[in-house]
Amino acid sequence: MRSLSFAALWLVAASSLPLPSVGSSSIGLATAHAQTGATSPAEEEATETPSRDREARALYEAAVVAFDEGRFEDALRLFRRAYELSERAELLFNVGTAADRLRYNEEALEAFEAYLAARPDADNRANVEARIEVLRRAIADAARPTPEPSIVVVREREPGTEPPPKSRWWIGLIAGVVVAAGAAAVVAIVATRNGNDDFQEPAHDAAFTTLTRW
Repeated sequence: MRSLSFAALWLVAASSLPLPSVGSSSIGLATAHAQTGATSPAEEEATETPSRDREARALYEAAVVAFDEGRFEDALRLFRRAYELSERAELLFNVGTAADRLRYNEEALEAFEAYLAARPDADNRANVEARIEVLRRAIADAARPTPEPSIVVVREREPGTEPPPKSRWWIGLIAGVVVAAGAAAVVAIVATRNGNDDFQEPAHDAAFTTLTRW
């Protein structure tokens, strides 16, 4: 009898204790999460994008100043970084233009081609395509082997084999013509190798003196 009474009292005491609420537990977890300041990946990306875009625009503006001042190396470096941050296709045109001014033909060609691939309906497409053809020819010409200049050796005649005095003049004339032709060929080869003929100002010069604007 005493055992039954003790068990009954224990059940009554247990039933009077408050049960944990599922809803309050969820609210507590959400509150704790909010207090830690944690953000989701989507929120972090949304916050980071405007910051990267602002930095890219500042780099672009500095690059434009450098380009206008003729500091093409600085302009190219800044345009590259601005494109890496923003991935704006218009900046590829500016990268190509700065590289073209420095005669970096391969990089200029790559940037112009990427620009047209990203902006097939660009207003300056005809100008860029014309410049691409010039760059391709320049790169192909630079890859060709340089011909060895011809050397003319004039040997003196042995004693006793001299031609009659009246026939000597045409020998000297022929030798002079050959030597002059060889010298002209050497000068042309050196000029070509120095890249003086690689850069050709296009008919639409605006494509290479004007940058695309942000």
